[in-house]
Amino acid sequence: PCPKAMRENGKTGRWVGGCPNRPHSFTPPLARRWIEGHGFADACGLCEQPRGVHYGEPNAARHHSFTSATVAAGLIRPSGRDTYGEVGKWGLEERAGQVGTRAATSGKSAAKRRSNNAWHIAADWVECCSPVLYDPLDRALRERAIAERSRIDTELAAGLTLREPIIWIADEMPIGRGQDWAYMILVVAECSWPATQAEPLVRLRLARAMPDRAIASWLLVWDELSGPEGVWPDYLVSDNSAGLIKSARSRLGPHHRWVMSFFHLARLIRGAYTGQTPNMTGPASPPIEAHLALLTRGSSAFASVQAWGAWWDELGRLFEAEGRTPGFLDGRRRTYEPPIAAAIADLAGGLRVPLSTGANEVIQRTRLRRVFEGRGLAMTSIERTNSLLDLVVAREHGLLNNETEVARRLREDAHAHGGWTHPPRSISDPANPFDHNDRYKSLRDPTLPQRLVFERGLG
Repeated sequence: PCPKAMRENGKTGRWVGGCPNRPHSFTPPLARRWIEGHGFADACGLCEQPRGVHYGEPNAARHHSFTSATVAAGLIRPSGRDTYGEVGKWGLEERAGQVGTRAATSGKSAAKRRSNNAWHIAADWVECCSPVLYDPLDRALRERAIAERSRIDTELAAGLTLREPIIWIADEMPIGRGQDWAYMILVVAECSWPATQAEPLVRLRLARAMPDRAIASWLLVWDELSGPEGVWPDYLVSDNSAGLIKSARSRLGPHHRWVMSFFHLARLIRGAYTGQTPNMTGPASPPIEAHLALLTRGSSAFASVQAWGAWWDELGRLFEAEGRTPGFLDGRRRTYEPPIAAAIADLAGGLRVPLSTGANEVIQRTRLRRVFEGRGLAMTSIERTNSLLDLVVAREHGLLNNETEVARRLREDAHAHGGWTHPPRSISDPANPFDHNDRYKSLRDPTLPQRLVFERGLG
């Protein structure tokens, strides 16, 4: 019954006192109209609970045997820590009215086989229903970016100072063990830093699973983010990934700025000094560590373009004084010095822009890592994995906080399209009919991004 209901009328079977100023029944005579709210004003989150199709609850879509409320709960769980298998088994128990009971786990019975294959249920939910939640969000974020881009361009054309730029923070998250990663998650976060806030506000904007981190993979990400309108940020913050840098340089306009992560720069310099892998290196000598400490906001190294060049000159002299070959620094200087020099005027003027990708890495650690714990290597479909990542973005923006609202969106979308779901993915992973272990894995195919770039005319 409705949680706020106080008593049940024994004659009518209706619960009185739960919903405002009207009795309420869970078996209305016009079930469809009751659910969809056509004149009955019944969008009551308190009354939302798992109901079967015989009590007016529609299935999520045609040819789907689960109700929209069950699918809504099943979409929220995989974007957290739950695996497809766990969510699929829960869905079967929910449908059978056996929530909380143990599924059959012994022998090779039919129940055992159904339990083992339950992951397909949750995976299909993600693939078919994720666009219902993500596509409207993507359109809203794109429209907001277009409006911001128009405002900033108008202010710059009028000779005004750039105050609150559009900032993207880009980074990569490997899925796998150590250096033997299986595929990459390319992550882009939006950052805003108003003068009234002490810390920047950073939110996940887009995450895409790709077979590698080459130029073609990043070009697909930039194309999806910028869209046909060609919306680009005022500042792009990133590390020194070759594919990221080269792809962004081919797309960035002349008035866009770039901030290379100073944290990664300091780590590379320590690696050059100690001769170790940058990820494993220890501290350098005290003079060099003191010099690296100048890579902070407001330091003298960013007072002018000349001061930034002098910082690199002094670093080379410190290497020579300690018997280290400064030749390694030449390549790093060519990579890091020009982008920062172009942004020196803004940084010296107090423009608030992050100087590292740390905020993006926090998103990876707190939002994305848990999604792939224990199951990342089992994911092989690029489109299905990216549909799951779309749900993570939707959760980041608050669209998965209310299960009732998710169910309502699913119902409205199904009603608007005659009950049909979104079309299946365009990139299929067919199996070899002669060898079931030999199956195409789109998320392991490094030629796939290159083909897509060619088909879309991005290269």
